[in-house]
Amino acid sequence: TRLPLDRPIEEYLEVLRADGCLIIQNAITKDKVVAFKRDHDRILQFLKPTMEQLERGEEGNSQEATDNFFYQGAASVRGLRVQRMARGRFQLKSVDHRDGGALVKEKSAENTCLADLTNDLILPEIVKQILEHAMPMSWRMNTCGTLPALPGAEAGSWHRDINLMFGDEALDLSLPDFYFNLLVPLEPVSPESGTEMLLGSHKLLQKEVAHCPRGVVHGEPGDVFIFNGKIVHRGRPNQAQTA
Repeated sequence: TRLPLDRPIEEYLEVLRADGCLIIQNAITKDKVVAFKRDHDRILQFLKPTMEQLERGEEGNSQEATDNFFYQGAASVRGLRVQRMARGRFQLKSVDHRDGGALVKEKSAENTCLADLTNDLILPEIVKQILEHAMPMSWRMNTCGTLPALPGAEAGSWHRDINLMFGDEALDLSLPDFYFNLLVPLEPVSPESGTEMLLGSHKLLQKEVAHCPRGVVHGEPGDVFIFNGKIVHRGRPNQAQTA
């Protein structure tokens, strides 16, 4: 469901409780997203050799792939963790001042650094308000990173973002909602390439989600996507010519 920025807070919460995900339009000023993307593209170009080596399986921690089915190798480049999730799909973390390393904190030729630009994208005011109502406890940002999908990237695996804490899926899903994700698109995201959600699956056991309706989060730079960490989702293939 896509909602404009000026809706009552309860309207956002109702959608988030029912579907497990929500799109809010124009929550961030577009020029701030454009500035971040410009510097992020610079970082991606610098990381290109490392990503290519990870794609070929020539670099990275193979034990990480053994220990965690979701990652297929990883490397660290000047304090930035580069994790391969599938062909053409990566996770970079952290990119903020709190947890980021030298690569995201150094100034570029334009006298900007990625960590500075991240400040404008982290937790817009409307997202803070939603979390204050949706979370039953005090909360904090856990990790700030990016999820580049290169041209031709394959689809990611279906998964939830929460880990089983008690070895009992039913018990874990019955806990109050304690983990939410915020996605900020750096380019227009189409239904063909966005993150695909099984709507309502944040309330269902894995064996029950096959018949959930599917939705794909899509939108423009400046929009934000919020979703419950319990929802089953995946990244769709990137058939565009850009990351």
